[in-house]
Amino acid sequence: MNIGLLGAGNLAKEVCTFLENLSLYGIHVKGFFDDNILEDIKIGNNFYPILGKIKDSIGFCKNEELKLICSIGDTIIRRKILKDIDYSYFTSYVFSSGSLNYSPSGVFVMSGSNFTYNILLDRHVLIYSGCTLTHNNRIEEGTVICPGVTICGEVIIGEYSFIGAGSVILPNIKIGNNVLIGAGSVVTKNIPDNQIVMGNPAKFYKWRSEN
Repeated sequence: MNIGLLGAGNLAKEVCTFLENLSLYGIHVKGFFDDNILEDIKIGNNFYPILGKIKDSIGFCKNEELKLICSIGDTIIRRKILKDIDYSYFTSYVFSSGSLNYSPSGVFVMSGSNFTYNILLDRHVLIYSGCTLTHNNRIEEGTVICPGVTICGEVIIGEYSFIGAGSVILPNIKIGNNVLIGAGSVVTKNIPDNQIVMGNPAKFYKWRSEN
């Protein structure tokens, strides 16, 4: 399968490297779509073209056998981009152990994370390596979970939130939409929509814009 990556920043390069290691399984990164970067991207010994701007990806999906993955870490930008692209143009890849249910549209889970049971991932969720999700967790659309995060049981995380590296979310917590949790935070209570929190225990820092 040919893959086009939305975005050409550091996360996109990491996703590209990961997928190219699976080339023996017929997975091939054809290139990137980005609104700001124009030159080809060098990763290792390989060069990958910028296929066009983000909006051009739709035409590629219609005219070629190409599926998309959103590899943009900023969840505010993710939401703006993904609302304009049909879900059917995306594919999902999950390379971690455990029992989970996930959308076929745009979920990407890197290897080295562990899931126990009853984990639900909505569309366009991205999870880095080294994460642990225990049981009865629901991660809603567009959320990004950075490396080394631990999510305890009965946790719900809302849409397009960003969970910083090494954070811990204690059991029975509900995190709202468009929340940003700073790296290394320990979340001990519910977090409403549109907040930035950080620390141990995590405390309100400031409001987060939706734009």
